Amino acid sequence: MGCSMIIDTAGFIHWPHDRIRGCTISSSQLREIETHAPATYLLLDQLDVRVATPSREGLKQIEEIAARTGDLGGLSPVDLDVLALGLEQDCEIATDDHRVQNVAEASGMAWTTVSGNGISSNWTWKLKCVGCRREWGDLGPDPKIEECGDCGSKVRLVRS
Repeated sequence: MGCSMIIDTAGFIHWPHDRIRGCTISSSQLREIETHAPATYLLLDQLDVRVATPSREGLKQIEEIAARTGDLGGLSPVDLDVLALGLEQDCEIATDDHRVQNVAEASGMAWTTVSGNGISSNWTWKLKCVGCRREWGDLGPDPKIEECGDCGSKVRLVRS
């Protein structure tokens, strides 16, 4: 059976049951759904929600893309699983998380918002010193620079 849509946990909080019927979720979302949408959690089987686990290869690919956009440090393991499933199954993702939307966009995946507005353009991130304005563009998997080595001022994560 094909994938209709991968829905992040916000969909289970905001959408009516008919809208999530037949969707796919990551196995790592089960606890979040049980906590934040307990009534819907009890109906997962009746709503034909498919539970899947992404492959290691899919996760690695998403982590590489998220590192390139600078989003990796701001994505949870559940976010990464949702993205990896979307990539592996070539399936649209429903999410309100702007970092998930950004990585989906950078991956060429279709995405839609659950509620509210989505991103209007693809983002990349860089670290910037608030004092001397030095910038670090290649953030790697988890930016840890908190203080500028040149002037000692704080360093912030900003969109480039």
